[in-house]
Amino acid sequence: MLITSTQRPLYVKQLFDRDSCTYTYLLGDPKTHEGAIIDAVKEHLQRDLQYIEELGIELLYIIETHIHADHITSAGLIRQKTGAQIVYSQAAAVKSIDIDLKEGDELPIGGHHIRA
Repeated sequence: MLITSTQRPLYVKQLFDRDSCTYTYLLGDPKTHEGAIIDAVKEHLQRDLQYIEELGIELLYIIETHIHADHITSAGLIRQKTGAQIVYSQAAAVKSIDIDLKEGDELPIGGHHIRA
């Protein structure tokens, strides 16, 4: 993924799950407060929701970059709590998602874009 911006810096918070060795990223536009979470882990649902609330982020997207047995996602639970859309690569052929990205597709977040 490539993040492009037309203006101000994008807020990025990196989080880590030791059990699955998964990095989770919370992104937010400081002006519009629109944001996304990347590779959220089920065991850290409450932590992630707390950061989203504390930072005042209107979560637009829950982006998953990969699937493997020891990374149980919290995407569905976060969607229920926030109304954000679940995003996967079209190549993953995952069902029950909202957006399937193809190479070159973009997700707008405030004055920024995440390009697949």
